[in-house]
Amino acid sequence: MTRTFKATLATSVAALCFSAGSVAAQDSEVAQAGRASVLIEEIQVYGSKKNRAQQLQDVPVAISAFNESALDARQLITIEDLSFASPNVSLDQVGTTPGVQNFSIRGLGINSSIPSVDPTVGLFMDGVYLGITAGVVVDTFDLESIEILRGPQGLLFGRNVTGGAVLLRSKRPTGEFGAKAKISYETGPQYTASASVEGPIAGDKLAGKLSMYYKDDDGYFDNIADPTRDVGAQETIMFRPSFVFNPSDNLDLTLIYEHGDMEGDGAVGQRALSANPSEVSDNIFAEIDEPGFVDINWDQVTFEANWDIGPGTLTNIFGYRKVDQNALSDVDASPLLLFHGDIIIEQDQISNELRYFGELTDQLDVTAGLYYFDQDIYYRGKPLPRFQYDCCRSWRRSSAQELWCIPERRLPRYRRVHSYGRGTLHGRKEVSQCIAVRTL
Repeated sequence: MTRTFKATLATSVAALCFSAGSVAAQDSEVAQAGRASVLIEEIQVYGSKKNRAQQLQDVPVAISAFNESALDARQLITIEDLSFASPNVSLDQVGTTPGVQNFSIRGLGINSSIPSVDPTVGLFMDGVYLGITAGVVVDTFDLESIEILRGPQGLLFGRNVTGGAVLLRSKRPTGEFGAKAKISYETGPQYTASASVEGPIAGDKLAGKLSMYYKDDDGYFDNIADPTRDVGAQETIMFRPSFVFNPSDNLDLTLIYEHGDMEGDGAVGQRALSANPSEVSDNIFAEIDEPGFVDINWDQVTFEANWDIGPGTLTNIFGYRKVDQNALSDVDASPLLLFHGDIIIEQDQISNELRYFGELTDQLDVTAGLYYFDQDIYYRGKPLPRFQYDCCRSWRRSSAQELWCIPERRLPRYRRVHSYGRGTLHGRKEVSQCIAVRTL
């Protein structure tokens, strides 16, 4: 089954607009020109970890960057949608468990849902590194920008970025009152709604914002093994309050909290027994005896402080994240019980980065930082034989499952402290020399 229609309705206190990508009456030359102009706007990026955003064309790194307007023009739902807009980049999720990233940049990637397998492409949300691949590929909303850095980024971002890094930055409150809402519909059906409201709380010192998101996807893959229902259903709920406090002209504090919950069917595999890879088809069917399930809950807190100390800026980013994922998938993608994977992942992490950036002279700037990361992971999972599988399905999410169905595997606790430094000497004719070092 393929989707044939998508409509989006967005409103704000300043304007009302309606766009339907598949409605010919709305697809005018004016609308096309407007979307084209959005895609060539100047874009600010933060990947160089300086005390301010930089223009994309001024950063000597291979970056694909998208601001809020560009993301809206592409009607982005998940980060996977950017795979078609970035060269040498694949931002897909792994095929065995929903929500687990399988990112690849310039051919460097992994193909595993096991949390002990480190990624080659790191994902950072508001400056906080997400320590495992689980619970990463979820819906995104109310973002200021997304940056995709191609190539090794180990100096500024540490390990697990040999292929590159993906940086997501949520929109911060501006201190002015505003409200925004968006509603969309796709055949399937799939309903999506998001809204945000922001404004001053205490004059020009404290501003707040609340963003909310909801998606209900009824599933759009036909299942030949059970024609009574489609597979691939998913329901997602997220909310994100944020606050910006400016106690003085040289200090700003930002607090962001995000909670999300995603529930639905397990991974959907293409019909395996009779599929012909060389045969081109507009339709993708499933033929699975177990639709499975997925339940992902996450909470994340980010606290960022920027202090202008005269000859430079001190930045501190504290992050806490907790992810719980329980999933069952028909990995063999057939009506036979060959490989059904049942997993439970529980992870919590704490990180803190203290960073200094200063322009010591007109030609010399310095970036130096100290980074702390602490992570606990509990992982349970294995393919189940028939008799044990039947019992585990009836005992799902119970104490019996904990004791017999899925033996516990405690991964070693990971705790590290890193330091890094970089000095850049800017010469004439836009030629720069850089010396950098990082301890692991």
